[in-house]
Amino acid sequence: MKRGLTSVLSVLLCLSAASLHPQDQPVYAHPRYRARPDIISLSEDPLPRDPNSYLRAGITVSGGSEADASRYAAMAEVLMGEMIFGMPEGAYERAEYVLSFLHERLFRSYVERETTVGAVFESGRYNCVSSSVLYGIFAAAAGLHVVGVATADHAFCSVVTEKGPVDVETTNVYGFDPGNKKEFRDTFGNITGFSYVPPTNYLNRSELGENELLGLILQNLISEFQRKRMFDAAVGLAADRHALVNSGETRDDMLNAFINYAAQLNERGSYDEAISFLIAAGSEHGAGTAFDGLLEILVSNQTTVRTRAGDYEGALRSLDTYGRMGAVSTVKSIDISAGIRRQLLVRRIRTASFEDARASVWEAAASGLVDERTVSDYLVSIYGREAERLTRGKQYLEALSVIEEGLEATGGNAGLSRALDTMVHNYAVSVHNRFAELYNAGMRESAERALLQALERIPGNRILLQDLAVLRRSDD
Repeated sequence: MKRGLTSVLSVLLCLSAASLHPQDQPVYAHPRYRARPDIISLSEDPLPRDPNSYLRAGITVSGGSEADASRYAAMAEVLMGEMIFGMPEGAYERAEYVLSFLHERLFRSYVERETTVGAVFESGRYNCVSSSVLYGIFAAAAGLHVVGVATADHAFCSVVTEKGPVDVETTNVYGFDPGNKKEFRDTFGNITGFSYVPPTNYLNRSELGENELLGLILQNLISEFQRKRMFDAAVGLAADRHALVNSGETRDDMLNAFINYAAQLNERGSYDEAISFLIAAGSEHGAGTAFDGLLEILVSNQTTVRTRAGDYEGALRSLDTYGRMGAVSTVKSIDISAGIRRQLLVRRIRTASFEDARASVWEAAASGLVDERTVSDYLVSIYGREAERLTRGKQYLEALSVIEEGLEATGGNAGLSRALDTMVHNYAVSVHNRFAELYNAGMRESAERALLQALERIPGNRILLQDLAVLRRSDD
C-alpha cells in the first residue's frame, strides 16, 4: 500500500490569483472535482454492511460498473457457500480458515500495485489493500468481526476471537496470528512440518473502519496516477476518497491533488485554466486560503507572459478581472499592478516623444508609482536622449538648453553636468565654424555678431573668446 500523495509540484514565480467571470474567459473542460454520487451514497450506508453490500462497495470504489458488481457478487456468493460448508466452530479457527480458503480459492499472486477488488476476481492478483478488504468481507460472512489496520506503508486486518484480537497478514497464506508457530499434520494426525510468520512491530498502527479501508483502494489509485504524473486523473479520485472517509487527512490530500493538477497546468503555461480550476474546486470544497500561494504564482506568471509580449494593458485588464473574482488579494494586486505599470512606463520612456515621456514620468511620480531617485534616473535618460537627437540634427543650442533644463529638473545630476560640458563644447565649435565661414567671406560684422550672441549664451568660452580676439586684431 502506498501512503500519502505526491507533494505539490515546484512552480516558477510567486504571487496570488483566481478564476474569471464566465463572460471573461473560456469555459475549460476541468477534470471532475466533485465526488461521484455513488461514492457519496456509500458514505451514507449504515455500518457495518452485510457481506454482499460490502463487496459491492469495494467494486464501486475500485471503479467497477454495476454489471461488474453483480457478476463478482455472484462469484463471491458461490465461494462463500463453499467456505461456510467446511468451516470450523471456534472464532480463532474460523478466522484462520477464512485466510487459508481465500489463498486456495481466490488469491493467486501478489502484485504491489494491483489494488482493486475486481482484479482479484478477474486474475487472482492482489495486494495488501485488496486482500484486506476481501478478507474482511469473507470473514463477515463467517460471522467474524474484522477491522482494517494501517501503518505507514502497509495494510492488514485484525479479527476478534475468543483469544482476543488477532492480526492477519492477508498477503501471506500463513499470515494468521503472526509470531505463532503453526503445525501441519497429515490425515493420520502426524506432524509433517511447521510454518512461522514473524511478528512485525508496526509503529503508529491505526484501526480502520470499512470506509477507511475502502478508501485505501482509492488512495493507492491516486498515488499510482500521480506517480505517472497523470494528475488530472487523480483529482476526481481524491474527491471520492474524501467523500467516503471524510477526515482531515483525506481533505488535505484532496486539496493537494487539486494543487498538483493546477501546478502541472502552470508548468504547461495554462495559467488561466489553472486559475479557473482552483477557483471552481476551491469554491466547491471550501478551500479557504489553501490555494492562495499557487494562485499568486499563476496570476504573476500570466501577467508576466503578457507584459513580456508588450501587452501591458491586457495584463492590467486580466489583473483587474482576477481581483474582482477574489483570486488575488488587494495588497498583492496593487503590487503586481505597480510592477506592470512601471514596465509600461519604461516602454513609454523609450518610445514616446520627449514631451510625452517627460509627462509620463511626472505623472508616475505624482501617483507614487516611482520614488524620487527613480524619477531622477528616468529624467536623465529622457533629457540625455533628447539632447543626442538634437545634436544629430546639428541643433546644438537646443541640445544645450535641453541639458540645462534636465539639470534643473534632476537637481544637478552629475551625468547631465558632464553632458552639459559636451553640449557647450559642441555649440562653441558650431559657432566657431560659422564665424570662420563669415570671416573668410569678408562678412566681418556678421561674424562678430555671431560670436557676441553666442558669448551671451556661454560667456567666457575659450574657443569663442579666441575667435573674437582674432577678429579684433585684424581690425587694427
